[in-house]
Amino acid sequence: MVTLENKQSQVRRKQMTPEDRERIVSKVLAGLSIKDISVALDMNYKTVWKIATNFLKTGDVHAKPCGGDRRSKLTLEQKNNICLARHRLPAKA
Repeated sequence: MVTLENKQSQVRRKQMTPEDRERIVSKVLAGLSIKDISVALDMNYKTVWKIATNFLKTGDVHAKPCGGDRRSKLTLEQKNNICLARHRLPAKA
């Protein structure tokens, strides 16, 4: 049995395309309100508001990159020390 709570957690969000963002910005520049844009494009008000305010503040339409810093926090020397320590320890049975 699928409850309302389970049903809501199964809903996938629509991916925001660069073209969607450009449509929002073009309507902002045309003078439409955030509410009018969200109704016209059938998008969430908060989503339209975030894209519009980000554009007005920075002039940038593109989304920020996701994923964070993937670089290693260890130096090469620290990595080498870990490898040496692994080889020195006896293997557990």
